[in-house]
This record gives sequence, C-alpha cells and structure tokens, in this order.
Amino acid sequence: MELPRVSRIKAYEKTECHDERRKQARDIYDNYIMKEMLSHTHEYSKEAVAHVQKYLMKNEVPVNLFEPYIEEIFHHLRGEPFRKFLESDKYTRFCQWKNLELNIQVSRGPAGVKAGAQSIVSQCSRAQPPGVGLALCLS
Repeated sequence: MELPRVSRIKAYEKTECHDERRKQARDIYDNYIMKEMLSHTHEYSKEAVAHVQKYLMKNEVPVNLFEPYIEEIFHHLRGEPFRKFLESDKYTRFCQWKNLELNIQVSRGPAGVKAGAQSIVSQCSRAQPPGVGLALCLS
C-alpha cells in the first residue's frame, strides 16, 4: 500500500536533524525500495531508483530525496485506485455526509446549528440499533 510509504517520506521531509534524516532515508530505502526490487514487485522508474541511490551512495540526504517516488505514487493513485474509490460505497457515504453538512440551516446562528446537528445525531442514535454507525443512518 502506498499511503504508509508516503507518510514515512513526508515525516522524513519534515525532519531537520541531518543524522536523523539519514537514518530515516536508509530505513525507507531498505524497507520499501530495496524490498520491492528484490521481490520484483517494484513498479517505479529506474530514474527514481537512480536518483535515490546516487544521493545515498554519497551519504547525502536532501529534503527532496524521495520526490521522484512521491510524484510517481501520486500519478499512480490518480488512475485506477481513484476510479475505484469514486465507484465505492465509501465515496457515496462521503458525498451524503457533505450534502447533509451543506444543507444544515446556517441562518439560525451558531447555537441553532449546533442544536440542529445534535438533534439529527440524537434522532439517528435512537433510530439505529447499537453498533450501527451514524453514516448508515444518514444515507
């Protein structure tokens, strides 16, 4: 899955200590890039691998070390995985929730909106058996 890798890379980019960033870079390389290359599941360009290897061989760890990977991951996620998400029940529920949020009467003032939202939640809570989420009630 791509998201743990992206979050690790983003944490690496925020790290200010050079020694800590070097340790994280090596960890990301060993646990994601090298592991995939050895198991022949690596789907990223040779240029991305070469970019990372070039800097790691020199013991340099610039903040943008994994930028080619991030670009390729985002490009991949815009394709088939995003299309599947748009067709999923999760996206439908998300749209329903956003629609509900937008349709709450804002003109009643902050206290009225809060009371209205609490009323909706309490109505849904009473209508649903225990263990059934609020999103199911709102659909």
